[in-house]
Amino acid sequence: MSDETIPPSDNPYRSPGTAGSSTVAVQIVSSVSDKDVFMWAMFCHLASLAGFVAPFGNLVGPLLVWLIKRETHPFIDQHGKESLNFQISVTIFEFSFVGLMLLLFLATESLALVVLLIGSTWLMALGTVIYSVFAAVTANKGQPFRYPFTIRFLK
Repeated sequence: MSDETIPPSDNPYRSPGTAGSSTVAVQIVSSVSDKDVFMWAMFCHLASLAGFVAPFGNLVGPLLVWLIKRETHPFIDQHGKESLNFQISVTIFEFSFVGLMLLLFLATESLALVVLLIGSTWLMALGTVIYSVFAAVTANKGQPFRYPFTIRFLK
């Protein structure tokens, strides 16, 4: 999303005093509070990596950060919702995929499907990590981010 698509008065991410200019909040980080906002938005995405430590940590981590910091700034709220939407979508996709693959395996008893299941699950996990880290870096720069293939449960 470019800055030109949002009128200056309606852009909640614009730094104070930049109304009417084409400079976005990312390019002018004048106070520690802006950096803190970007940092917490980044944590909304990085908290999903807790899924590698605890079951459903990919959902609980971003949920906790979002619930604690969502009222601090609209930028944190937006990134928290985006991270949660993506993690909920990925969880649904993975459970659906694993269920489908298990049904196919039970029907065909093919070892090749087990290998395909394991490989595909690892590829989905790798893609999730890559997108989460990319979103975290983008948030830390003060830019909005939209995950692809995401069902928007939280608006």
